[in-house]
Amino acid sequence: MLNKKWKLVAETVLAVSIILAVFAGGFLNGAKWGYAVDVAGPITNISKPGDVKGDMSIFWQTWRVVLQKFVDRGDLNSQDLIEGAANGLVNAIDDPYSEFMNATTTQSFNEELSGSFEGIGVEITKKDGFVTIISPLRGMPAEKAGLKPGDKILKIDDKDAQNMNIMDAVKLIKGKKGTEVVLTVFSLKDSLAREVKIIRGVINVKSCEWEELPNKVALLRIYNFSQPVLSDFYKSAQEILDYKPRAIILDMRNNPGGFLNDAIEIAGWFLNNGEAVVKEDFGNGKEVKTYLAEGNAAFGQMPMAILVNDGSASASEILAGALRDVRKIKLVGIKTFGKGSVQELVPLQDGSSLKITIARWLTPNGFQIDQKGLEPDFVVEPLKDQMAGTYNEISLENDPQLKKAYDILSGN
Repeated sequence: MLNKKWKLVAETVLAVSIILAVFAGGFLNGAKWGYAVDVAGPITNISKPGDVKGDMSIFWQTWRVVLQKFVDRGDLNSQDLIEGAANGLVNAIDDPYSEFMNATTTQSFNEELSGSFEGIGVEITKKDGFVTIISPLRGMPAEKAGLKPGDKILKIDDKDAQNMNIMDAVKLIKGKKGTEVVLTVFSLKDSLAREVKIIRGVINVKSCEWEELPNKVALLRIYNFSQPVLSDFYKSAQEILDYKPRAIILDMRNNPGGFLNDAIEIAGWFLNNGEAVVKEDFGNGKEVKTYLAEGNAAFGQMPMAILVNDGSASASEILAGALRDVRKIKLVGIKTFGKGSVQELVPLQDGSSLKITIARWLTPNGFQIDQKGLEPDFVVEPLKDQMAGTYNEISLENDPQLKKAYDILSGN
């Protein structure tokens, strides 16, 4: 039986992103905690739904040959072999979001679900075989060093990061404040590789804030859907209601996602009760589950526009897709990241765990977000080197995407 903490986490969903050395709660965005799996002794045969079957005797034969014939077999560590086999099994799935984590990595992961952390302040994922930056955080070392969404991390200090899994990358990048990490990154936009030296710091995460724009337009910026987004959102929403705007621009650029339940709860401020927010497709002919809005619909009739970009992922794509499908709200910016899958975190017997993709998200109209992303209704490229949509200062004068959204709501 899951304990109270795990039951709570079981209701969340895991976004691909992880705030390095900072706030791994964002990593648990699309994840669900599962039950421990009991594994029997040596298995000789295994099968899966369909016609594919496997002969497990090959594994045990390989195991015996390694232990009997390897020249340095006296130095072998059985636990390392077991964990290596588990890693190989999961890697063979060829899914960037499925991962075996040993007991040490699992403990570190659990500790990062709450509290404050030291590191560089950036969300990463695995994309096209590379550790890829989703978004740097406002005012954090990664942003100050010039890291940008879409940058591919080629090396971490002297370690080759190509084909490295996310948790191994996290362990190398995070560290005590004041220490240095050197990242070699490649930018697709510039077609250049560069070396970036970053001094780690204490990472503080802000979830949501708003500001007034001319002519009674409110700019609501949601940076992530991790704690404390609900309390930050409630505060901002009440202030916006008191402001009585004529329109709202919802800015979710470089929002890597967060807890699904929080995104659904926030959706209830913009959608009527019972309207669809997102669908969960488990594949293999299983019934698709639909999550419905529940809330006060306080902004349900408010004219809106939504800002997105290639750093908008997971829960932010879910909310943007729902508001466009249900309310026909226009998306402005560039195509979103395309992280629309659900991972379940299954604890194993020895304290290890398995994070495995179990479903994919669909918008209310049935569009699959994963690996596709959302195409904006109005494609507007940012200015060169612009970091608008992260946590830095933006304005109508220096942000063409924001200006376009504002013009749409002004009838221009």
